[in-house]
Parts: sequence; C-alpha cells; structure tokens
Amino acid sequence: VDAFAIQSDGSLSLAATAPTGNQPMGATVTGKSGSPGTYLYVSNYTDGSISSYSLSGGVPTPISTTNSGTSGPLCMILDPQLGRFLYVSDYIGGRVGAATVNPSTGALTINQGSPFATQGQPTCVAAVGHAGNSNGL
Repeated sequence: VDAFAIQSDGSLSLAATAPTGNQPMGATVTGKSGSPGTYLYVSNYTDGSISSYSLSGGVPTPISTTNSGTSGPLCMILDPQLGRFLYVSDYIGGRVGAATVNPSTGALTINQGSPFATQGQPTCVAAVGHAGNSNGL
C-alpha cells in the first residue's frame, strides 16, 4: 500500500509504503463521509487474508493480517450505517465473508457462520444504508 502526499503544485510524492499480503485486490476505509478514515483494510486474493492498517498518523501503519475465512477475497465494503461490519466477496469459493471491526483497535473478528454461500462466483459486494433507527425499524 502506497501513501502519497499532495504537494503545493498539486503533484503527488510518495510518503510511505506498507506491506500487504499476496495479490492485493480490494480496499476500504472506515469513517463517515467527509471525515478522515481511521482504519484501512486490503483484501489479499491469493492468500485469502485481509490486511489491516491504522491511518492515525496519516500513513498506513500495519495492525495485523487476518485470515478472511474465504479462499479468494476480492471486493470489500464496510456497512454504511455503523461502519462496524466488513463484507468481502470470495470469487474462488463462491461465498461472502463477514467480519466485525473493533472500533478501538481496528482488529477484525470473523463473524459466526462466515463465510456465507452465494450463487456463482461473486466479484463484488454492495450495501445500502437504512434511514430508520438503530434497531432497523
């Protein structure tokens, strides 16, 4: 993962590089629209893992690499309502993986029953926020 600094003339310069797993494919960042992200997650396709990073210093600092519970994670998304649940499409296994984000540490915990079977080979995931209250009503 490369981080770039925006220069006064608008050009980019490399600020930092952080390691990932094998064949990084997808990424998502925690945080609400218009506010800076706190954590970055990258799906690593060939080793079935998710790399987690802290963004508190402005550059990605590795936290951990978690087995995603899937064999070929591609696309990822955080739920738009709370930003606490991460979903990843598993192209190789034909499933969708799910994990819970610890908001204090950025650590991921694979959800019970994950991964979940799908039809075919999912290439991406999507989520829609709910306008109701936190109870889903």
